[in-house]
Amino acid sequence: MGIGYIIYQNPGRKLTATCLHSPGTGTNNQAEYLAVIAALDYLTAFEPESILVMSDSQLVVYQLTGAYAIKSPAIAELADRVFELIKQLGCQVDFKWILREENKFADALASKATGMPVARIINHYTELDEWKPDLCFMPDERGLEKLPPLNPSCEQGIEKLLLLEGKAKFKDYTALRTDGPNEYSRANIETLKKYITIRHGPKSVLWMLDVLEDANPWYADSALQWAARGLPPDMALKKASVGMEIATNTANKKRREIAWQMI
Repeated sequence: MGIGYIIYQNPGRKLTATCLHSPGTGTNNQAEYLAVIAALDYLTAFEPESILVMSDSQLVVYQLTGAYAIKSPAIAELADRVFELIKQLGCQVDFKWILREENKFADALASKATGMPVARIINHYTELDEWKPDLCFMPDERGLEKLPPLNPSCEQGIEKLLLLEGKAKFKDYTALRTDGPNEYSRANIETLKKYITIRHGPKSVLWMLDVLEDANPWYADSALQWAARGLPPDMALKKASVGMEIATNTANKKRREIAWQMI
């Protein structure tokens, strides 16, 4: 899990604090709750007149406002901790659901905390450098022709994602597979950088290296490989995140099965 929060002080939405932290393994809903808990816990050191918690998690916001029931015992325990902090703060605390697009900074901090960054965070976490294609770059057809071939199903999967663009969902990224050995999986970093430059231009390589500077090594390798295969840098990061999440879930499932067998 990775959590992140940003605290603004009114008037003028003055940035007063940021946080990114990895509290261990767990579900995305647990991570969302832990982010709220961490932010409220930080604010107990001050005397705020009122607090507005804005989150892109409908589950968290609607459960804490009473619109949704809490059925999970683990989530109920986290919700109780939130209510304890609200009581401790002694001020009005409201919750508001916002779109994911309005919560980019907190999401970027949380992603960085997991070792799976989605963009470069600069200027002390006050500016997000998202990937923007170089409109002046035109791929060299001869260079593209010399690139290692992809398995047909992999090539078709990449084309499908490119058509979906920002509308691609988790299941769409999951469906994309290499479908067998390929030279991209075996290539070293320098070779992958060369392939990415041919497909997306030199700026794309610099952007990805900046984003991946402190990333999980497995995630970084996967992201570079998918960019070299043809996914734009931002989509390559998303594909690597999906792959890492699936691998983590599979490993956790196996650990639980082993634990049950031991019992």
